[in-house]
Amino acid sequence: MPNPSSVDVAAHARQEWGNWVLLLCCLTFFGLTLAIAPSENCTGGQCYPTLVWVARAVGGLFTWGFAMLLITNPSRGVRYDPQTDELCWWASSHNAYRSSTGRIRPAQIARIEFDETDDEINIRLVDQNGQPVPGFSNRVLPVPGRKWAPRVVARWPHIELRSTGRHGQVSGPRQPI
Repeated sequence: MPNPSSVDVAAHARQEWGNWVLLLCCLTFFGLTLAIAPSENCTGGQCYPTLVWVARAVGGLFTWGFAMLLITNPSRGVRYDPQTDELCWWASSHNAYRSSTGRIRPAQIARIEFDETDDEINIRLVDQNGQPVPGFSNRVLPVPGRKWAPRVVARWPHIELRSTGRHGQVSGPRQPI
């Protein structure tokens, strides 16, 4: 059984069930458009045969896109490397130029900040100099940051959790977020 206090998290596109559901929906949509004859797409005397071709193209494009996502199988995650005493993160894609990686020693992390907007919660690591650590964001975490951050603080108690609320309120160190 994995250690619940572990900070290691990783995911691949093929492991996330939402990608498979979207591929299935796209395949279904595309398949249904193949069942419709463009010349018979008439209601009330109005015929729109070009709409069938547009729907096929859209369904085919989305099906191809999700299939390519699952074929390339990009990964993202965070893990602790005990040999180098570093927290390592990555968000890779099939294109090596768009890969995002980084490393930092836990002793250099002062706090984990959550910035809540109306749409989302952004996470960032802040170093001992008060500067955000470049390259670390929601993009590298396959789990919600609110689940991952307490495990980091449990392992390295010097790290603070700080949350900036929707209206600018700040919750300080060690307060539940």
